[in-house]
Amino acid sequence: VYYDDNDSEVIIYKKEIPFRMDNEDVSLEAFMDITPIEIARKREVAANKAKSEFLAKMSHEIRTPLNGIIGMANTLETFHLDEKQADAVHIILKSADLLLSIINDILDFSKIEAGKMAIEETPYKLREELDATVSLFKPRAKEKELELNFKVDNNVPDRIIGDPFRLKQVISNLIGNSIKFTYEGMIELTVEKVKKHNGYITLHFAIEDTGIGIPKEKLNNIFASFSQAAGSTTR
Repeated sequence: VYYDDNDSEVIIYKKEIPFRMDNEDVSLEAFMDITPIEIARKREVAANKAKSEFLAKMSHEIRTPLNGIIGMANTLETFHLDEKQADAVHIILKSADLLLSIINDILDFSKIEAGKMAIEETPYKLREELDATVSLFKPRAKEKELELNFKVDNNVPDRIIGDPFRLKQVISNLIGNSIKFTYEGMIELTVEKVKKHNGYITLHFAIEDTGIGIPKEKLNNIFASFSQAAGSTTR
């Protein structure tokens, strides 16, 4: 960092290349002014940090009244409601749960941006967790007359240490997408053991469906921000 006559900060990149000339060790030094690049980088870092902090604070603030809505809706369900009223309360609960899951995703995004996403190491039963996750989607699959199954290879151990919450989060997103874009047939989750080394195990989770699929030319796009294989989300 160099300061000019006006006390303005100038950021210099220095490159030094040693070589021999006329049997003497010398070095060639090149200096480049990278002030605009560094200023842009610092601004981007600051903007990302501010965005992540705002998202995290906003998410926490929204959760408080949302939990109140969910609590009151659960209380309403215990009253003697007629069919129309019960349907209305059910829609409130379903919408609130959906909003809560979106808020959790925003919080996760903030954690990832801040480098604070921690993967838990908790003992759990793999088949039990998968069964609980798949069961959540059974009613939706039944509505569309879809067959929803999961299959775990016999050589996959049941008692493992990992992060069951994150696993269920990823599996839920994938199954949800499959149900959304599958109109007939089946959806199947399979788990295979890839390798085991020094007490660590690598598992391969795959979700296959008989839905519309993704065109090969769109495969790279779907992992880009705000991109979808097709323009409309209402299909």
